[in-house]
Amino acid sequence: GEWRRALDLLAEMQRQGLSPNCNSFNSAISACGRAGELDTALELLSTGMRAAGVEPDVVSWSAAIAACQRRGEWRRALELLDGMRRQGVAPNERTFGAAISACAKGGAPPERALELLAEMRSSGLRVTQVAVSAAISACGAAGDWKAALFLLDEIRRSGARPDLISWNAALAALDKGRQPRRAVAILDEMAAAGVQPDAVSYNTALLACQRAGEWDSVLELFERVRRAGGKGAPNAFSFNAALAACAATSRAAEAVALLGEMREAGAPPTLRSYAAVISACEAAGEWERALDILREAERAGVAPQLTPAVALQAGLVSLNALESRLLRALGRRT
Repeated sequence: GEWRRALDLLAEMQRQGLSPNCNSFNSAISACGRAGELDTALELLSTGMRAAGVEPDVVSWSAAIAACQRRGEWRRALELLDGMRRQGVAPNERTFGAAISACAKGGAPPERALELLAEMRSSGLRVTQVAVSAAISACGAAGDWKAALFLLDEIRRSGARPDLISWNAALAALDKGRQPRRAVAILDEMAAAGVQPDAVSYNTALLACQRAGEWDSVLELFERVRRAGGKGAPNAFSFNAALAACAATSRAAEAVALLGEMREAGAPPTLRSYAAVISACEAAGEWERALDILREAERAGVAPQLTPAVALQAGLVSLNALESRLLRALGRRT
């Protein structure tokens, strides 16, 4: 890989009596970071550079912190940030951005990300959208949707336009914070700001509504997804959210139609899809239709995958128990 070639190059330089400079080490640290070789990256920073008599600069430290970020090692990232300060190296925008991203990816308390953002401002650095988006993600992971929306507004107050990553991070915060209506409102704000929601945007809002049991909102939002097209077009996740809403509201005919639409859209129905349609049919008392869907799932090779967890979600005990139940119900009706 690239990181091994970078290490080989450093070793070859030393064998030939050449002294690697700071740029050589920085390239190697970055290559190790991109490959997920965090320990090697940190060893280069702490041991390799010292042995070669090279002082790490802001790029060196930032590359090492970025390596921590890729692994979600937020504690090590913050230790490095403290270490570079002790060495008299001032963090720059990239350094802070990587450290805040490490906090977001590693699930650090959102206060840590917000503290870094405040420190970035107090240092007179330009607060980048990457840093703010990462802070929004950190707030989202903790369900602190109020802080996430405040940061989103801060981007707009600065005269900048939040990008898709920032909007989606705010949506994730609203989902985690159980704020389905605000999540739907964010989609409207995105459209008003000229940012086209993508599949992640729509699916996050759908999930927020689904978690809250707001089934009419799920179906209304799915209609919107249908009209969106492009990157926001329905996928397996959005279809399954709509099917779950049909199951919860006993909309058998709509569930069966959605199953067909799902196939036509090139999204093969999953086990969860079939389970939701069967559940919708059962709830509506349409036993024969439920049995037909079960047979279809068997032909598609999906039904044998019925696990206790998924079966329980659809009110099913097992494949055999479901079939027997449907046949008994059908027999009683006839």
